[in-house]
Amino acid sequence: MTPNLFALRLPAPPERPIEPVVGYREIVERARAEGIGRGWTTPVGGVFYTPGFGIYGARFFEVGEEEGAAGVGPAILYFDGKDGRLVAERRPWRGTAADIFLQAQFPLHSGRILGLPGRILVSLMGVVVAALSVTGLAIWYRRHCARMAARQHPARRG
Repeated sequence: MTPNLFALRLPAPPERPIEPVVGYREIVERARAEGIGRGWTTPVGGVFYTPGFGIYGARFFEVGEEEGAAGVGPAILYFDGKDGRLVAERRPWRGTAADIFLQAQFPLHSGRILGLPGRILVSLMGVVVAALSVTGLAIWYRRHCARMAARQHPARRG
């Protein structure tokens, strides 16, 4: 797996967060320019700051598309909070085979990978699992009652 930016940096102690020198407005402008330079047509949809690491993240998505491609999340550019330089990126469905496998876990298990039909299928599978649990308990209870009855009346065994 490709090392995550946050796994490569030591976090600051919670009582001493890293204060940014560069503001949100400048990060949005840098992210917008970087996205245009990369040929991305999706706008900057949101920016966040992680005070424990001193990192800004600029997420690229259209309004209503926050989950990104098939629920794997949007592209993100990471900027240093002290000097505003680009330090990393995260692109959906990109990376090593292990990266893509990990990215696919939530969309696959939530059904988002197939859109609305996938969500319906995952929901139905959940109902099937619940029904199998109930029928399993019912079968066990019937057999349990039969064993108890056989113990109480041993002469009826055939």
